[in-house]
Amino acid sequence: MASPLAIAGTFLATAVFFAATLHVAVRWVVGEGPLRKAAMAGPAAAAAVLVLQSVSLPNVAVLAGAAMVDLFAIAVVYELGTRRTALLTLAHLVITVALSFALANLWLSLAA
Repeated sequence: MASPLAIAGTFLATAVFFAATLHVAVRWVVGEGPLRKAAMAGPAAAAAVLVLQSVSLPNVAVLAGAAMVDLFAIAVVYELGTRRTALLTLAHLVITVALSFALANLWLSLAA
């Protein structure tokens, strides 16, 4: 089992990453939006990912659960219409996955 400090650090890093990618998605879909709102919605998906991974669910289930939590958090924080909320959630998912793969490949290439 991981130490509480490791769990807190992982949550903080994931929440900052999700908030940053959400802000990029907001700028792309909505046009503008305060970073404060992204900082409010980002930690919800980060918490969902950590909790769902801790119970050893398949990756697809973790991704689906995090997307549902992200959809709800975006709907509450940004107060957009249903279609724009869904589009923003999809954009956030795509940007997050793409940047995650890019950073993982960079990490692996530097480690080799």
